[in-house]
Amino acid sequence: VGKDMQIISKAPLSEIAEIISDYPNVYAIVFDGKATQDVVDIAKQRGIRYLVCMGFREPVESEGVRVLTMKELR
Repeated sequence: VGKDMQIISKAPLSEIAEIISDYPNVYAIVFDGKATQDVVDIAKQRGIRYLVCMGFREPVESEGVRVLTMKELR
């Protein structure tokens, strides 16, 4: 999702690192799945401010990335 909240691209989570590098203005990653440290690290490395997911697969260190779950958005 870009800063204007428009969908930039849709892709499987397994391809997210490759897809993000094609788009310089990604503001948030939104996905229907559980976050892992790898996804949080990708977001942090790319300067993406928000990660929205269904929950967590494992405990994550998210300094620099705001991780929101669907539960928090309700």
